[in-house]
Amino acid sequence: MIVLVACVWLWSMRSSSVDDPLGAEPGQTWVKGRGYAHAVRLMDSGRYAMQVQCDICAEPIQSGTWTRQDHAFVLRHASGSIAMELVPIRVMGCDALARRGEQHAHVPDGVYFKQDDGCADEF
Repeated sequence: MIVLVACVWLWSMRSSSVDDPLGAEPGQTWVKGRGYAHAVRLMDSGRYAMQVQCDICAEPIQSGTWTRQDHAFVLRHASGSIAMELVPIRVMGCDALARRGEQHAHVPDGVYFKQDDGCADEF
């Protein structure tokens, strides 16, 4: 019984970041690549978190702030430098985000789609 109570207590104390490394703060998560090789979470607070599935990358999770400028989302590292700019596009009828300069490629594997959006499941 003590072990059960301890397990329940530990489960209730776990951080939400254990469930989702990008956090549980309200916002939208956009994913790129089969098996979600890249994920970007644009949080309603103006913060972002970006995760790259990479075994040799020094920083698999980056974070900073994002702003909307003209028709793009500008992501800035905590240092203030621009991490990337994402431009909203449509790919085969689905909402997507592409890096500035790559928005005309329309290659499904090269853009970010909303996580859990069934529209992109056909690709």
